[in-house]
Amino acid sequence: MMRTPTLILIGLVFAIPAHASTCNAQISAITPLPVVAYDPFDNVARSADFEVEFTNNGPDNCNLSLAVASQAPGSTRYLANSGAQLRYVIEKPDGDDYANNIAAPQGSITLKGGAGKVKSITLRLKVPRGLIAPAAIYSDTLRFRAYQAGTAIQMGPERTALARAAVEPRAQVNIAGTSSSNFGAFGIDQIDFGILDSNETREAAVQVRATRSVAISISSQHQGKLKHKALRGDPGVPYFMRIEGENITLSGAPFLLLRAPPASLDGANYRMQLRIGDTSGRPAGNYQDMLTITVSPQ
Repeated sequence: MMRTPTLILIGLVFAIPAHASTCNAQISAITPLPVVAYDPFDNVARSADFEVEFTNNGPDNCNLSLAVASQAPGSTRYLANSGAQLRYVIEKPDGDDYANNIAAPQGSITLKGGAGKVKSITLRLKVPRGLIAPAAIYSDTLRFRAYQAGTAIQMGPERTALARAAVEPRAQVNIAGTSSSNFGAFGIDQIDFGILDSNETREAAVQVRATRSVAISISSQHQGKLKHKALRGDPGVPYFMRIEGENITLSGAPFLLLRAPPASLDGANYRMQLRIGDTSGRPAGNYQDMLTITVSPQ
């Protein structure tokens, strides 16, 4: 019997393992944050931009997220100085705010593959409008931590940077009716006595708001007298001023009052009283004087 040889081919296929993509990156630099100059009374938000740089340490593309936290915990960020605070936010490139949580990375940063490849993003420190605090430099320490996108894996060491804002020394004054409590409401530029009678009085409010203690300067064009508008050489009708019960001398150099209004947008209302002196024998006509009241932060 004839045997037929049988040939069995055995094929061996060796699987070549695919290259496992790894993310190896870190925050490499943070530009110094500029000091935000903040004027509480101009009703405008103030901000400063800064850069966060990321560096790829490996050959592969790397997708990152970033967490930015303040020194103090909580949902709101505050710049602080000796117990006083100024609220602020850190904005992402798309304009949204970063959550104040170092364990909550946000956003997406793509680094191209290759050791030494860098990518920078621009962030913004913003102090919203409508805040007030005493004049000073306010600061907070920011913490920055990169994560591999979509994971809780931290990429590289955490970095810190100093955030600061300067509240400028500012003071404003307004003269208003006695019923006004909000600064600037019902402002007046003249006090009318009508027909002048001896001892007649009028009252108003000297409204002051400031970011620190102030000097209130008060001066009279005619040295505390209402002068006849038409008669030259008229001796005038004397009048007297009191602010918060204090007699104000209107003759001579400007009178100075030192006050410390609260750091608030409404400020303080200082009651002002004007009283007409003796009008005996004065001719008919229009009498007037110009009072100048200024405030200066100290």
